[in-house]
Amino acid sequence: PGHRRARSPPSGTAPHGTVLSVHLCPLRASGCIRLGCAELGVDSLPAEVKSLLCRRCGGRPLLCQAIVRNLVHRGVLALEKGEAGMGSCHLTPCASARTLEEAATEALVNARHGVLCVKLAGLTMLQQLILKTMSLMPEPCAQALLLHALPLQIDPPVLAAQLRSLREAHLISVPQSHRRSLP
Repeated sequence: PGHRRARSPPSGTAPHGTVLSVHLCPLRASGCIRLGCAELGVDSLPAEVKSLLCRRCGGRPLLCQAIVRNLVHRGVLALEKGEAGMGSCHLTPCASARTLEEAATEALVNARHGVLCVKLAGLTMLQQLILKTMSLMPEPCAQALLLHALPLQIDPPVLAAQLRSLREAHLISVPQSHRRSLP
């Protein structure tokens, strides 16, 4: 898991082309800790930070990096430069279980918000408008109610196609009982 494997190029590709198959999986706890150390340029992390990373990042590298950076940014974790290139870190006097959790929560929210913004930027203006309108509607929301709530005139088949695209992009979910109404 997590290793790369090169294989022969599929037919029709350039002779020098190589296909790199990458299997992605969550990092193990030790990988999260090593990544946190590498992100900060330190040899080790305090036990409380190791525990926090293992509990809160779920093995996702982006979240691991965001948490350790935010701990430093909020002044909960202090960095000291080392002579051989690697530094060290320690918890500051303001560090507590609460401040560690607050910094982690803030980092996770900001990282997820950033990912969502990137995903939203790839949507059409109509898809963005549909998502914004849906965020104000009760769940589950009937397609007829959504048509009425949208601030512009849209044909039902066009709305159905847009909702299908949003579902396929994993931006909305449709309960099993309502899937018949969506083509």
